Amino acid sequence: MTPSFNYQAIEWTNDLWNEMDSYWNKLGEDYELDLIKWMRRFTNEMIFKIATGTKNDAIASYY
Repeated sequence: MTPSFNYQAIEWTNDLWNEMDSYWNKLGEDYELDLIKWMRRFTNEMIFKIATGTKNDAIASYY
């Protein structure tokens, strides 16, 4: 793995985490989160992005 790929993967992770965090904030404090379902979609989206270079919106569709 090249350093540029590692840097890009970290950037994608940060961007996706911020997107997921914004959905959580929109749900409000009284909403009970099922972190297992959220993290499964987070992992799916990261693997898809690394493998294909495109976003599949698994998190957005779950929100």
